[in-house]
Amino acid sequence: MPRIPAPVAVGGPTGRVARRRRPRIFLALLLVKVLIGAAAGGWWWAYHRPPVVPSATEHLARAIAARGELRELAFTLSTPWPQAHPAAGRLPGAKVMLSPVEGQRVWRILWHETLGMRAELREPAELAGNLTIVTPAGYWIYSPLLQVAIGGRPGAVPALYLDELLELALEATTLRNLGPGSHAGRETIELTAALDTSPPSELRLSLDETTALPLRASLVDETGRILGTLAASEFDWAPAAGEDDFAFIPPAGTTVLASGTMRVYPSLAAAAAQLPFEPLVPAYLPAGFILEAVNILGEAELPALVLTYRLADEPTAAAGSTGGLLSLTQSIAVPGHELVPYGQPVSHEGWSGRQFELGELRAVDWHAGPLSLTLFGTVTFAELRRIAAGVGLGGIP
Repeated sequence: MPRIPAPVAVGGPTGRVARRRRPRIFLALLLVKVLIGAAAGGWWWAYHRPPVVPSATEHLARAIAARGELRELAFTLSTPWPQAHPAAGRLPGAKVMLSPVEGQRVWRILWHETLGMRAELREPAELAGNLTIVTPAGYWIYSPLLQVAIGGRPGAVPALYLDELLELALEATTLRNLGPGSHAGRETIELTAALDTSPPSELRLSLDETTALPLRASLVDETGRILGTLAASEFDWAPAAGEDDFAFIPPAGTTVLASGTMRVYPSLAAAAAQLPFEPLVPAYLPAGFILEAVNILGEAELPALVLTYRLADEPTAAAGSTGGLLSLTQSIAVPGHELVPYGQPVSHEGWSGRQFELGELRAVDWHAGPLSLTLFGTVTFAELRRIAAGVGLGGIP
């Protein structure tokens, strides 16, 4: 008789193994689902989470690093600030002779870290062509309007406008990131830098989003009034500048002065002893004007005498202000030198010349014998013509 196997109880050894396997499979499937869900959630968060916004300090650090990599740059600068080039600012009469006292100016600038800087004025139209070139070999300041070129001794290549702005930002007590903006068709990051000045002021910077370099800047006081503004555009990041770009040969008919030989004299008589011509002085001056300064610019062969008159009872004029001013410049007219082409012809009691305006200054230009003379002032044109008509007829020192 065949042997029948004994039944196996459900709770026996084989049943317990089966029950243990089912929980393990379930846990493995659950773990896979959790991992898939976590990956999906991570992907969703990575896609939808807000972007990390760099701080103002990080943006400034990026701008400083980008400036450090610059070797050359060409750009257009629009600004009434700074008021004058450093080279011109050191010369008595240069600001009066070569640039307006105030107003919007537009320059095209070429800069190379070792070769130099060339800045040509584009606006205002009456001063277009004014040129400043600064190289390690020397500098030139040229006015086609006045047909005058001032040459200077060797100096350092000027810093870019970027340097002063970044230095100001580094001195800020507080930096803030205002977010995105735009300037001249380029995307920007807008920063503000609170400056420790008296009264308090704020520097507002527009940094190019691509290059990180400052494109625009404004200096604002605590009331929100804009004290100065600066804007750069039309950039050429690789202009391939060469030495010829910073060379200058004065055009024919230009009066060339050497600023490095500027001399100050205690009196007109002391200066006259050093001149190859007899200086002319006005027979008439408006009430209150006295001779304040006597300077000679240029080499002994072709010097220019600059006489500066101010109101006797007027406090010393603040930087950038003309106050009550008269400035008479005279030199031997070089062959081909003509009266300024700008302005209009005028006359007064037998005298004739041309009158024109530069910013808040008015001026007359004329010839007297072998001399070329230019008189600038804050008085009326009628007064300027009267003064000019009397130059050389009397002896007011």
